[in-house]
This record gives sequence, C-alpha cells and structure tokens, in this order.
Amino acid sequence: MTGEAPVAEPLPGPSDKQGRPHKKGSGSNHRNRKGIKAAHASPAEKVSKKERGPKKEKALKKSVKTAAAKARKTVTAPATESNDRQTKRAKKAKDHVSRLTALLGEARPEQALLEQALTHSSFANEHPGAGLKSNERLEFLGDAVLGLAVADYLVRNYHESPEGEMTKARAAVVCEATLAQVAAKLNLGACLTLGRGEELTGGGKRPSILADALEALVGAIYLSHGYEITSRFVIKALSAGLRRVLGKAANDFKSRLQEIAQREQVGEITYRVVSEQGPDHSKTFTVEVRVGGAVSGAGRGRSKKEAEQSAARAALNRRGFLEGVRDAASPSD
Repeated sequence: MTGEAPVAEPLPGPSDKQGRPHKKGSGSNHRNRKGIKAAHASPAEKVSKKERGPKKEKALKKSVKTAAAKARKTVTAPATESNDRQTKRAKKAKDHVSRLTALLGEARPEQALLEQALTHSSFANEHPGAGLKSNERLEFLGDAVLGLAVADYLVRNYHESPEGEMTKARAAVVCEATLAQVAAKLNLGACLTLGRGEELTGGGKRPSILADALEALVGAIYLSHGYEITSRFVIKALSAGLRRVLGKAANDFKSRLQEIAQREQVGEITYRVVSEQGPDHSKTFTVEVRVGGAVSGAGRGRSKKEAEQSAARAALNRRGFLEGVRDAASPSD
C-alpha cells in the first residue's frame, strides 16, 4: 500500500431500462415541464396536433392570422378614413372658394385675409403648431362694419323714418338668421376650414357658424378695400332682407303712431270697434283710434287687426292731427 487515498469513481447517471443514459432534458424532469406547460395551455392547445390533424391545424393558424389582421385594420381604419375624408373635403373646399371669389368680384379680399376669414377656430385649435389665425378677430370687425353700412343706408334712403324704426330695421337685418341666409347663398359653409369635431357634426350648416363667417368675410373685405366697396357688397348682399324688413315697417302704422305719440307725449292710444257688419265667416270691422282721448282716425278691415292698422294710417295721414290731440288734451278755460 502506498498510503494514497483511493479515488472515488463517478456515480453512474440515470439510465433507461436497457441501461442507456438519459439524454439531457429527458425523463421525469422533461415530463414535469410538459405537464406544467399543458396545465397553462389554452383548450385549443391541449388538443394534440395528431388529434387535430393537418387540415385542422392549418385552419386554426389561418383563423389566428385573420383575427390579427382584423385587429390591426380596426385600429388603423378610422384614422385612414378620416384623413381621406379631410383630403377630399379640402379639394372640394378649394373649388368652392374659387366660385366664391368669382361671386365677390371687386370685393374679393386679399388671399391671406380670405384664408383667415374662412378658418374656423376649431381648426386653428387642432393645429396649434401651424401658426394659423382663426376668423374671430375679422368677425369682430365685420360685425361693426355691417352695422355701420346698414345704418348709413337707412339714413340716406329713408329720410322720414324715425330713429326707433331705423333701429328696429337694422337689428332685424344684422341678425344671425338673416346673415346665415346670406352666407348660405354664398355657400360659405362649404368654403370653411373646420376642425374634425365641427365637420363631423355638420358645423358648416350651423346658422351661428355661417353668420360668423359672413361677418369675418366683411371684415376681410374692409381691410382689403376700405369702406366704399365693402358698403356696396353689404347692401347688395342684404338687399332682400332690407326690403322685407322695411316693407313690414312701412305697413306697421300702429307702431309709427305709437312712437310719435310717445315722442310728443300726447297721451295714451286706444282702439275701439265701432261696428261689425256681415256674416260671421265674412265680417267687416270698423275701428276708431283715440290719441289722448281725442278721436284721431277710423278704418275698416276684414279683421280687427287690419281695421286698427287702417285707423292708425288714417290718423297719420290726417293733417294737423297732433294739434287736434293737443287741443283736446289741454284744459278748457
């Protein structure tokens, strides 16, 4: 014996039934891993490929790919469709703007001001980095210019109209409803550059947006050409509204009589039905009007309102009716 410690021989590794060593990853450890994986697998994965067969396996893979493609399409489609819609609208708007400038003629504003007048605040707010100016400042200016042009026209062409009547006429013409109608005739809604939200909710047809756009356009015309050309454009654009409003005012004799009585402080105006003639379905009324207690006129009509207007007109046409009213109102000696 040499005294050296005996070298321990390596222990034999695990072997199969024939005595062959197990390969790495084989045996119970491998089976355990497969069992864990199977426990966490989906029901479809638990079915073996052998049980599914080649055709079912291919169909399953295809269905997974189809579902993934649909998911990607769902995410990207709305943005793509929205961009396409905006591109088409931009092209159409450009065509409408060309027609608008042709209609404006001498009143066509400078290009930069025209673009600003047609840029709604919703679009400018959606593109803060683009340096866009909305039409709000031009709208502010245009509102004032519209009021001035209409007031100027009324004073120059209706010399006998009292101040109260002209104030009502201007308010009736320079209002949202009338301005929106004019803007619609010019097709301003189709020319506007709107934000996505306003576009989807039909902002181009909203009366408030149309009226604001017309005011902005008037402001742009004023900055480009001054008052004379702008005034001509305004009166031409609002001519139908002016005729309608002034026609009503011209036939409203009761209001005119009331304004005169208040201005001259001659007393209260009262109307009284004097007589009714004819059958119920076709009556004729006779009404007299008293100003400050004195009979100032009488009129007839198919309705009480019509007879009252006729009586007020008779009072206005009567020469010296105010003097008669004052005499009746003054105390007797």
